[in-house]
Amino acid sequence: MDENEHTMLKEKFHVLSYGEEQSLTSAERELYYDELREFVLRRKLTNTTVGALRFAPKCKGLTNFLAKILLPLMTSRKTTCICDGLENIPTRAAIFAYTHQGILDNFVWLPQVRQHCLILHGQEVNKFLLLFQHLIGLVYVRKEDRLNNANAKLDMIRLLLEGHSITYFPEGTWNLSPNKLHLPMRFGFLDVARKAGVPVVPAVLEYTYDTSTTTEKITKIH
Repeated sequence: MDENEHTMLKEKFHVLSYGEEQSLTSAERELYYDELREFVLRRKLTNTTVGALRFAPKCKGLTNFLAKILLPLMTSRKTTCICDGLENIPTRAAIFAYTHQGILDNFVWLPQVRQHCLILHGQEVNKFLLLFQHLIGLVYVRKEDRLNNANAKLDMIRLLLEGHSITYFPEGTWNLSPNKLHLPMRFGFLDVARKAGVPVVPAVLEYTYDTSTTTEKITKIH
């Protein structure tokens, strides 16, 4: 196949909407998923940061180290970290879906997960990112831009098919509520997981604060 034919194939492929997908039979849907996977593997990444695939996985040891060093500096040297359920983490590519209370979350989960994970991240808050997040690799998304959202989903499907894991915060923003476990969630990650054929690992991050002082220091992260 020459390059012109290859380009024509990509241009002719139609990514179905959710409604169009639901009108398919089970057999037709599986055939569509096979064709979609072939398409995304040919397609260039549009929303993934430069170096996320070649450079970032090699930095896993470095980013783990930085996270372990910076976490006590951002909380307290007496903060206890507990992680349950590590035996449930698959060895294959997966989507990790976390509750989200703030930027500290990234320093918490990173050393706990064996595999390198790219983060799906809102492009509009780029200026608040820290260096180590770029070392991990990001899939940028503009939440109110439908085309940008669609491209981010296609990027994630390709990354997962190629063996990379994704970190996803379904709430879409920080949950600062003192009495809600989570905010309303965006469930696009389930569609991505189904089309890529990968598992989803749900995780809850829970912080315990010392309220006896005005600073309310974190004493435990679970």
